Amino acid sequence: TLSLHDALPIFLMQYIVHYRTDFSQMRFEAVERTFEVQFGHATLCGKVDGRFRDKTGGVWHIEHKNFSKINEETILMKLAFDLQNQFYMLADMIEFNRLLKSTLYNILRRPDVRKTLSPSETFTYVTGLIKANPKHYFFRYEIPYSREDIEQFKRELGQKLTNLGQIGRAHV
Repeated sequence: TLSLHDALPIFLMQYIVHYRTDFSQMRFEAVERTFEVQFGHATLCGKVDGRFRDKTGGVWHIEHKNFSKINEETILMKLAFDLQNQFYMLADMIEFNRLLKSTLYNILRRPDVRKTLSPSETFTYVTGLIKANPKHYFFRYEIPYSREDIEQFKRELGQKLTNLGQIGRAHV
């Protein structure tokens, strides 16, 4: 059986070909960037997939999401309310004292790899699938958040952390 592990190098190669303009249009500042910032009495920690500047100097996050099945009708709604991304944007705003331009979601649909193939047949099969319909396997969504969106998230997170602190004190 062809495993996803066997197909990944081929998938990655096709991804690089599909998004080759990234190398001239994006200036990556960080990949797998960890952060740790103070937020009231709490420390926000995490790891962002990437941070880059566009050609105009705007600062973005890039988040990679991969799925085997994607419901294209609901994915935008799901991404727009992604708690993880709002958390990352707030942390970035605290650390750098400026709002990111946007988040670019890099959506990767894994190819079906349930066939028994030799390595050369695997290469031909996966490459053929992707070349026949690259937009089926690779697509992106830009999800902008306004300062007001992040400020609202900041208030809600602060309230939740306060509530957790009160619960913790009540049960000590």
